[in-house]
Amino acid sequence: MRKTSSPKNSAIFGVITQDPNLIWLAHHLAQSQGSEAVCSETLKNLKIVPNLNFMVIDFDCLNEKGLISGIRRDHPSIVIFALTSRADLCDALSEEGVERVFLKPYLIEPVYAAILENLKKTEINSKKSVLLQGIPKAKVLVVDDEVEVCEFIRDVLEESEAGEFKVRFAHDPENALKLCVDFEPDLVIADLKLPQISGLELIERFKRLASCPKDFLIFSGSDDRSKHIVGYSFLPKSSHMNEIVSAMTDLCRKWNLLKKAA
Repeated sequence: MRKTSSPKNSAIFGVITQDPNLIWLAHHLAQSQGSEAVCSETLKNLKIVPNLNFMVIDFDCLNEKGLISGIRRDHPSIVIFALTSRADLCDALSEEGVERVFLKPYLIEPVYAAILENLKKTEINSKKSVLLQGIPKAKVLVVDDEVEVCEFIRDVLEESEAGEFKVRFAHDPENALKLCVDFEPDLVIADLKLPQISGLELIERFKRLASCPKDFLIFSGSDDRSKHIVGYSFLPKSSHMNEIVSAMTDLCRKWNLLKKAA
């Protein structure tokens, strides 16, 4: 799986293909428009990508039964473009709700123009959404005994254009509890494995404070969600920085931690 990302990305689109020309086109568009392209030969890799805005699928590379309905289930509002060398598939794909179908052999210019147009629409809709809902804004406390992890999360959140985040961090439970009283964070990101006590035990101690944060996100070196208590947001430490931002903006909207746009 190949990614092209930008710190100012306003749209994320997936491309399923083995065609090197289409892969080049996707990365070129992503770089020129400040977006992110995720290219893969399988759908499995794209299922883990959050906030996909639209997808380009080469049906000569992948044509699974129920593919479109499965994608819509994971991403209800996604826009889908299709490429195929089979003329008999065009009407069927359109009936399944595919917005654009390009029959091979195709000219690269119309595909380029269609993707570009959708990227621009996504950016406009994103700005409208911010104006209506407000900008996520929160104070975030990060608790992890690894300095690099804390600094990484701080930089990702404070430099993100998706919201306004003020981040502080602590490397052990005792200092985290003291900082919670002084800083009064809205949200906490906690590692499961901490010195002295676990991240879950620390969360229970946070809940006894008068300045208890509104919600918690568990950040773990393990990818196995089944080991964790249901009820808290969870991300593995292997997560992409966009996933971290997305998780925190979701929590902001959940708790109405929003600053109305001017």
